[in-house]
Amino acid sequence: MTIRTLVDKLTDADLDKRVDVIAWRQKKKLANSDKAYFGLWIAKGDTNQFNKLSHSVEIPETGATIRTLLGELTNTELDKEVDVIEWRREKNLPDTEIAHLQAFICLKNGTKWIKLFDILVPEGHNHIEAMHISKDIDKQDETHFYYPTREDFVNAMGRLNKEIPIDDILDTMEINLINAGYQLHSDWRFVTEKNVAIWSQKEG
Repeated sequence: MTIRTLVDKLTDADLDKRVDVIAWRQKKKLANSDKAYFGLWIAKGDTNQFNKLSHSVEIPETGATIRTLLGELTNTELDKEVDVIEWRREKNLPDTEIAHLQAFICLKNGTKWIKLFDILVPEGHNHIEAMHISKDIDKQDETHFYYPTREDFVNAMGRLNKEIPIDDILDTMEINLINAGYQLHSDWRFVTEKNVAIWSQKEG
C-alpha cells in the first residue's frame, strides 16, 4: 500500500490540525534556535524500530497544518509502497508485527519527536498470510475485493476480552473495513475464520 493511499485515510480534522512549533520546543525543553521538522516513518505501534519514509520538511516558525506539510512531499515519496515485509526483515521482527505509518514533529535527525498521527498499515488480501486456504479467485476479484488480514483482525479485537465470540469480532472488522473504503469479498467471513485458526496456531 502506498503512502498516498494511507494518508488518504486521514479526516479533514486530522489534516487541518495545526502543528505548533513553539509548544513542541517548550515540551521538549529546546532552544529557540532549534528548527522543527516533519517526516514520515514506518514503525511499531509503540513508536519503536522505525525506518524513515520521507525527507525532512522544515516546519515554519508560525506552524503549519498536516495538510500543508504533506503537500511538501514529492509524488515519488507519496507513491512509494510501504514495504512491511522488508521492514520486518531489516528490524528482525516477527511476521506478526503490525506496521504503522507515523508522522512526527522533531529535530532534523529525528530526535525530540512528538507523534502527529498514526495509521495502521493493512497488508492487503494478496499478502501470503491471507491466502493460506486453497481457493481459486479470478483476477477481477483479486483486483477489486479484499480479504481481511491478521492486522485487521487484531485491530478489530482492540482490547476486547479474548473470549468474545468470533462473530462479534468479524462484525466489528466489517464495519471498520467498510468505513475505510474496502470492498469485502462475498466469502470473506469464511476465509477469515479459516485464517484466524491458522494465526492462532502460529501464536500458540
